[in-house]
Amino acid sequence: MDPLTEEQVKKLQPTTEELKKLNEKLLDSERLKSQFLSDIRNEINNPLTSILGLSQLLKQAEESNTGNAQKLGSMIYKEAFFLSVQLSTIFTAADLEAGELFAEMGKVQIVELLSQTLTDFQENSAEKGVTIRFENDIPPEKHHIITDADKLRLVLNCLIANAIQFSEPGSEAVVKTSLDENEYLHIAVEDSGLGIDVADQERIFDRFVQLDTGTEKKFHGLGLGLSVAKSLVELLGGTIAVTSVPNQGSTFEIILPQDIYQDQITDDVVDEEGLWIYEDAEISETD
Repeated sequence: MDPLTEEQVKKLQPTTEELKKLNEKLLDSERLKSQFLSDIRNEINNPLTSILGLSQLLKQAEESNTGNAQKLGSMIYKEAFFLSVQLSTIFTAADLEAGELFAEMGKVQIVELLSQTLTDFQENSAEKGVTIRFENDIPPEKHHIITDADKLRLVLNCLIANAIQFSEPGSEAVVKTSLDENEYLHIAVEDSGLGIDVADQERIFDRFVQLDTGTEKKFHGLGLGLSVAKSLVELLGGTIAVTSVPNQGSTFEIILPQDIYQDQITDDVVDEEGLWIYEDAEISETD
């Protein structure tokens, strides 16, 4: 066989480079899958083991010791809630991958949805020592919006869980809601955590990507949450973006265009002072 000419070699060089890049992507994909399988084992097995152990203790608790039973029940709920969020994320990712997920739009009371979601994280925020503040700038007559409540709740679960996880004990996370001049809904979740380098701010929305990896991994997670959140927001016709400063914190903002109902409603979501206070945790609304 005759040797390749210089011109033929030059023509082959771009193809060779493309093959190298493709091979690197395949290797990286295999590494991410292996990391995911390892993480999913821990993320599911750990809370499940806790639930089983705590349930056994609850069964053995003396009937007169109601205080201890309540404490164990609270711990079981916290672990079960965490497991539920993880499984919902996995199932949603699978449905997205299969193209079997569709938006089911309906009339939703957005402040009520947010306050309930924040209440669901009461145990987690209290345990971490992170205060969650809710600032609502949407007038009462526009609290009803058109969206898919279940899918939006999954997005909020991801963002709020991350805000709590990456905030330092004794610090504050803030959830803000507002409407812009086009009456697009804005939901911003701010934390006071480690922040994200500019170079990583696009990558964090990719499937299986985690910035904290390795044997000394500090934060739990599967690397699915933000990618699923992005896909769900886009399914609802919106966008999600992050702004962050290293060592100062991050803000994730969702923008959802939709029809806003103008009818007057009775807002029974907050009390007269617009404030929820829990033991070791505070969730408040500021109009």
